[in-house]
Order: sequence, then structure tokens, then C-alpha cells
Amino acid sequence: MTIYYKFICLLILGLVGCTNHINNAPFVELNELDDNCLLLNSNGEHAEDGCEIEYYDKIREIVHGNWQIPVYLNSHGLESIIIVQVSENGSVEKMAFESRSKNDEFNECIVKAIRKTKSLPKMPKEFERKCFQIGLSFTTINRNEG
Repeated sequence: MTIYYKFICLLILGLVGCTNHINNAPFVELNELDDNCLLLNSNGEHAEDGCEIEYYDKIREIVHGNWQIPVYLNSHGLESIIIVQVSENGSVEKMAFESRSKNDEFNECIVKAIRKTKSLPKMPKEFERKCFQIGLSFTTINRNEG
């Protein structure tokens, strides 16, 4: 009975998308990220050329593809921005929230989407940086407004 109950709980959590830790990048405070990385914010700003914007867009697409939240959170108008530090080989080295929503479950689903990401593209050879910090924005639409 206990094993069956645990299986059902894991199945339910899997359906809302908040499981499957694969990447164990440490979660740090914002001031603990490396200073020598180029920071691309959640709008892709601070990119020096089109190649950097293209790289940012690929990473955003991959992480957002792994992000799932429970349906009941969609109408809460939530927003968080997380900074992900990516090494030149495409591994996530660190992550830190730039801003958090007031909903811990929403924030945890973001962290789990990043950890669920198996791999990110390697940085193009023409990049002159050893790492990037990429600001990723996650929002829900408050369907009760407007």
C-alpha cells in the first residue's frame, strides 16, 4: 500500500512538471555569480552581436521547453527572473534568482526546469568569453484581469 501511494504521488507530481532533477547546478545568491561572464538579461540585451542573441534564444527555448507549472498557477499573474551561468561547454554552473515571485511553488518549478535540462549548446568558438550569465524570465498571464 505504501509503495503504491508513493508511486501515485510521484505520478501526480510528474504530470505537473515539477520532478526529474538531472542537472545539479548549485543555487547561489546573486552576488556569488562570477563577475567575468557576459550577462545577457531577459530581453537578450547586452549582446555584442547577432551570434550571442542567437545563442541566448536557443538556451531560452530549451529551458522554457522543460518548464511546466500546475494549471492553477496560470491565473495568478506571477513573474520571476533567474540568472543561469553557462560554461563554454554548455553546462549550467550556477543559478540565482534576480527576482522571485511570491509563490514558492512557481519558483521551484523554474529551478526544476533548469535542472531538468540535460544539456545546453556549447558556446560558439567565436565567443571570446569563458562563460555567459543568461537572465531568463518566466511569467504567467493573469486571466482574471483585463
